[in-house]
Amino acid sequence: SSVFNDVIGDEWFYPYAKAGVGYDIIQGYPDGSFKPAQNIIRVEAIKMALESAGIAGPSFGSVSGAEWYTPYENWAVQNGLYEADSFVPGQEITRGEASYIIVKIIEIVEE
Repeated sequence: SSVFNDVIGDEWFYPYAKAGVGYDIIQGYPDGSFKPAQNIIRVEAIKMALESAGIAGPSFGSVSGAEWYTPYENWAVQNGLYEADSFVPGQEITRGEASYIIVKIIEIVEE
């Protein structure tokens, strides 16, 4: 069986999506989908990287009345990944920027 209604068990990324769910790194969308072909946005990448590194979890820095991504954005700005005045949370990112996010978070964890 699939972990998402739009992911078939024989797709190359299925084991990774399943593992991401198992580790509480990804939750998918409210309609039960994963949207595997959809591009990722900056705050989604930051969220997954922080949760993978054990910095953030399901209740990470919840801010009442704020957008879901506010704690992740705050963390990224406070830790020097981005400048507050130029951070665009919904910006689609490249693999290069995703690599940047991952490496910066690893460097911070290793400090």
